[in-house]
Amino acid sequence: MPSRFTAVFVVGLLLSGCSGGGQPTTSGITSVLVMKHGRIVRESYYGGLEAGDRLPVFSITKSVTSALVGIAIADGSLSGLDERLPWRRQIALRQLLSMTAGYAPSFDFEPSDAQTLATRARVNRVGTFAYDSGSLDLAADMVERATGMSLADYARRRLFGPMGIRDVRWPGSRGASGLLLRPRELLAFGELYLEGGGRIVPATWVRLSTRPHVGIRHGLGYGYGWWIRPHSYAAYGYLGQVLAIYPKRDEVVLVTSSREDARPLELVRRIA
Repeated sequence: MPSRFTAVFVVGLLLSGCSGGGQPTTSGITSVLVMKHGRIVRESYYGGLEAGDRLPVFSITKSVTSALVGIAIADGSLSGLDERLPWRRQIALRQLLSMTAGYAPSFDFEPSDAQTLATRARVNRVGTFAYDSGSLDLAADMVERATGMSLADYARRRLFGPMGIRDVRWPGSRGASGLLLRPRELLAFGELYLEGGGRIVPATWVRLSTRPHVGIRHGLGYGYGWWIRPHSYAAYGYLGQVLAIYPKRDEVVLVTSSREDARPLELVRRIA
């Protein structure tokens, strides 16, 4: 499992804007799916990938964890975004979801208990964005403590089951990474958000989590587990996984990849 290179790639991809000349190719791209007005208008697979194959979605897991937080707040398991870490009472759930709790950038996917993650040094000013996978792992732990279920089991019962998605694999139930989904299932998750939650994820949470809560640079912000741009929001994962939602276009674009140099963001923008 990749460690620090996951977040280095994701942040580098975003801050570079995927600029550069030349036409994007399918080299390294494993699938391209587009849903517009509620139906799939493009579905292509490359490099031996088939529609029924599960893929690791890497940091797109963070957006799914955010959805589960919203569901847990709505069903009363969590009291709200001001709920505090047991071992760090000055840190609120909202700061974990927006990666503004003050922790140093953390890209390590090695297993670590929640108390160890919570008591890490805080080196940044609270409210400053730092890409910290540990924050989403802590948010996941808060969901587990509140619901009495593993994150994977809660997801199966309250998110994936109602969506009609079966046999979900989420070894370790980590909040930052580890989820495996088929491309169509990942596209369906994007469509669920495009539809305002589909009575599975609260519509108020969809709106709240997909607006910027911290600025990163001009035209780019971060919500609660989502990267926010002026006319779209997206989830990104290691090796070029991109799930982009365009509300005004009524469109969801998914690109999966197996190589860092596949330039998936440029391909997504050309498609959209």
